[in-house]
Amino acid sequence: MNELNYCHSIRRTPIIIFIQWLLIEVTILTAFFVLQKLSRWLGIETIMELPVEWGLFFVLQLLALSIMFWIIIYWFTEKYVILPKQISVKKGIFIIRRDVYKVSNIETIKMRQDILGLIFGYGSLHMYAPTLNEQIHLRDIHQPKKFMRIIESSIIKANNSRIMIGAKD
Repeated sequence: MNELNYCHSIRRTPIIIFIQWLLIEVTILTAFFVLQKLSRWLGIETIMELPVEWGLFFVLQLLALSIMFWIIIYWFTEKYVILPKQISVKKGIFIIRRDVYKVSNIETIKMRQDILGLIFGYGSLHMYAPTLNEQIHLRDIHQPKKFMRIIESSIIKANNSRIMIGAKD
């Protein structure tokens, strides 16, 4: 069967969550060591009868867990759906926004990959719909080349059918 007959429901690659977790942990550990040195310099040894290191570690890890929870929830609620005639972008946690774009309105499509994207096989697709004067972004998706080809094929098919319909009139 042709790829154009399928519905492709995609999310951002989970590797992004891992990279964000790593960055958060490095930041939290750096903050821990800086605050630990600062507390020693100020002469603070205990907070509420606990060693200051325990309190700092607990508070910073709680902050890291809260941030990771938010990132995972946001990842779970962000979804892209590619259909033969439209692209749907759904995102939001408390206020859900769903934007639907006709592929016949898309004029340009670009793929961007950084060095980690090349290594781990993810990237972003950026499309422009001049009739809507709007950018459409599919960020950090797995196999961006594959989905770029699918969208390009859908654009060509939509534009060819539009030309054929115009020729019948």
